[in-house]
Amino acid sequence: TGLTVEAVAGAAWRNLEAYPAPVRPVVVDRGQVRLAEAFSGLWAVVEGDGHDGARLLTAEQRRRLMAQVGEGPLRVNLGWREFALVCREADAAECQALARLGHAPDGIPGLFRLTADGLSRV
Repeated sequence: TGLTVEAVAGAAWRNLEAYPAPVRPVVVDRGQVRLAEAFSGLWAVVEGDGHDGARLLTAEQRRRLMAQVGEGPLRVNLGWREFALVCREADAAECQALARLGHAPDGIPGLFRLTADGLSRV
């Protein structure tokens, strides 16, 4: 018998769950995202394999995010394949920086909201 869509999707989600990405502080400097030395109010989920947006939906990645970023809804920018950017909704200035960023041709434009219920467009 061949593989089913469900079997392949299940294996993909298990793999993402087993390999969460690092969460690193970043800054936006002249329109470019750069790693920060310390707390900045913006973080990147950055494995660099194009799956960081999907990782945001896994329980382990959300645990890592909450440990670094804190509780509460997050704003998410998926404008680049190499990383996903997040800020706490409560941090208005940082979230405005996310909103002003553009996106790469292969990225997903717009902002998203990440809660315990999942990811939705803002």
